[in-house]
Amino acid sequence: MEEGEEIFYVVHHHIITIFKPITKILVLYIGLSMFFWYLVPKLSFIWIIIWLIGFFKTFSILLAWYFNALLVTNLNLIDVEWNGLFNRAANRIEYSQVESFSYNIIGVFNTIFNFGDITIDKSSGNQVIIRGAFKPKQKSQLLTKIQDEMVNTQLKRDHEGLKGVLTNLLRQHIHDHGIVISDD
Repeated sequence: MEEGEEIFYVVHHHIITIFKPITKILVLYIGLSMFFWYLVPKLSFIWIIIWLIGFFKTFSILLAWYFNALLVTNLNLIDVEWNGLFNRAANRIEYSQVESFSYNIIGVFNTIFNFGDITIDKSSGNQVIIRGAFKPKQKSQLLTKIQDEMVNTQLKRDHEGLKGVLTNLLRQHIHDHGIVISDD
């Protein structure tokens, strides 16, 4: 984060999106290792290692879910992606680069639990897709509202800066040449 940057909002993936991989890990690593521990208790050190691997994988999925987010700040949008404990990336998107926000909800399950994808169309033609966002319609509308506010704030700052530059140029001209009134 840059100096003076404040987070307004954080868009996470819906928690339901991690249920399937966590269920697989719980069944395959933890459930089966406990079952085999019951069958072959003499190899308990192997089952404990497999059990710990399962917990580590579950923990890494939870961390990835928590840290994969779109940060909405007062300066720009930051798309943070965690693809493992030692693999992360961040992409900054300035509000002036955003052309539009849209959302997409596909499927009965997604419709029932109200989660889908948010697409950020950039003026360069590229897209950034936030997959599995909770309440994508509301988040898309919120992002549009915040973008409008930030662009208007930037325009006001630019207007004030331009007004200051023109005022200084006019003062310098009057100081150097005085006020000249010409009859046309």
